[in-house]
Amino acid sequence: MEGVSGSDRKKTALDAVLLGALFASGAAALIYEIAWMRALSLVVGSTTYAISTMLAAFMSGLALGAYVGGIAADRTQNKLLAFGIVEAAIAVFGLLTFVVIRNMEPFYVWMFYKFRFSFHVFFVTQFVLAFFVMLVPTTLMGMTFPLALKGRARDLSAIGRDGGGLYSINSLGAVAGSLAAGFVLIPLMGIKMSNFVAAGLNIAVAVVLIIVSRRGNNTGALLVLIAALGLAPVIVFIKAPRHFDMAVNFYRAGLHRDKPDLKQLKSAHKLVYEKENAQGVVQVFSAAGQWGNDHKYIATNGKIEGSVARTGIGDAVRYSSGDWANQLLLAYLPLEANPGAKSFFNIGLGTGATFMAALGDKGIERAVCVDIQPLVYEAVEKFFFPDIFKDARAEFAVADARNYLSRTTEKYDIISSEPSYPTDEGMSNLFSVEFFELVRSRLNEGGVFAQWLPGYLLTGVDEQIMIRTFGTVFKNAYVWSIESSGDVIMIGAMVPFGMDEARIKSAVAGRRLADAIGKEYRLWLMPEDVRKIVVADGELNTDDRPYIEFVAARSVLARHAAAVR
Repeated sequence: MEGVSGSDRKKTALDAVLLGALFASGAAALIYEIAWMRALSLVVGSTTYAISTMLAAFMSGLALGAYVGGIAADRTQNKLLAFGIVEAAIAVFGLLTFVVIRNMEPFYVWMFYKFRFSFHVFFVTQFVLAFFVMLVPTTLMGMTFPLALKGRARDLSAIGRDGGGLYSINSLGAVAGSLAAGFVLIPLMGIKMSNFVAAGLNIAVAVVLIIVSRRGNNTGALLVLIAALGLAPVIVFIKAPRHFDMAVNFYRAGLHRDKPDLKQLKSAHKLVYEKENAQGVVQVFSAAGQWGNDHKYIATNGKIEGSVARTGIGDAVRYSSGDWANQLLLAYLPLEANPGAKSFFNIGLGTGATFMAALGDKGIERAVCVDIQPLVYEAVEKFFFPDIFKDARAEFAVADARNYLSRTTEKYDIISSEPSYPTDEGMSNLFSVEFFELVRSRLNEGGVFAQWLPGYLLTGVDEQIMIRTFGTVFKNAYVWSIESSGDVIMIGAMVPFGMDEARIKSAVAGRRLADAIGKEYRLWLMPEDVRKIVVADGELNTDDRPYIEFVAARSVLARHAAAVR
């Protein structure tokens, strides 16, 4: 090019290489972050506390790496070669970190039962755990920017422009990586292969940088590359379990009074179904035990959403499980409260038992179920209640229930809500004043709303806050307690309606499959009791202040610790 010296062309080419390397490096870093957090959440949970600790651990590693990288950049002659070696090392340790996460269950079990008695100590320990799991690769990631900046900077007067340009490209790469991970890689390829894609980007950057550096003997750098290309992928395939069959995680650890024998527990809980998509991982386990040999439960992202134990065949089939009563009562209680109901709207499919119970009522002419996870429908059809998908009255939608109700103008005679645990941000907004007001606007005149509440995760004060929240919106409300599981079901309407306990129990006992729930439930609070709670001073659970999201997460530990004591 006329007027441009060979030296200038070389600098321009070098700038392009550095910019491309930082873009790809930033993209790989965010793919790792999202993939690791998805994998870690299956162990430590996806509560706000857990997400915060995982993110803090990731950022801490980057901060440490930036400090170390700054020192290394000042002491290294060949910045491009150093950058390339670091990228190759990220590929190796990025893949090995995934192996560590997938094999950390025994250590997590030890940690849970050692520190469960103190909320603060437990989550500090969880932060330390996440920090050391991601320490090496995140430190290496943090080193890349100082090396790139020192490799490009030629004049102190232009350091701001050079640094800003590199940082913006690195950030754009991070944006691209996060979008690719969430919308393309994990949905189409899964968490494990997403790690391989990120490692592939690191390897590509390393190869280009080592070739471009061309200074001195690069034998050591080439050996690192060989290790990255050969050793790490082999270890991942050998050592990383194929399935996410964590027998004990943050949500399930509380099911055991003492630290369980993992080998024995895994032999009793057989994974029979597992699929992964953008919304997460859906699993079905077969667990022989107190409920019989044909006992299966469904889990999404590590959280058990419901279980069914089946005995007998044909018309003689009988069902039971620890949460069988609340699954049926979420349909039967509102049906008895509104006996003339013709339409039923179900939030959260679970095992399909609630929806199946609603379809068993001959008065229901239309039943709609909304669940955000399409794989749940597939699992329920394959392992639990396939007949509900053959019923002409049944409609199914894959959507966020709140958004679905916000968009539709249709109204229903009954709305029954049993979403996942309110420990997570994505679910806690289905327990707020604003959501209850939305539900109220979608009920026909005389319509009834049934809301599930995990009483076993709430203290007496917490339960009062949720009952106050519900009763603030629904002026006529009854609260039922399910003694066997600790669940609570709130039934509300805008017009007065009657729920005599003896009459309701007699009517429910005559319904299909209700024989197994017996005397497991009772009418806990009448409308006048709820009104007393409503008028008393106290907090409400709102979108702005999602009280239940935080107390429920803490109660996973507190309730378990109290039971042990």
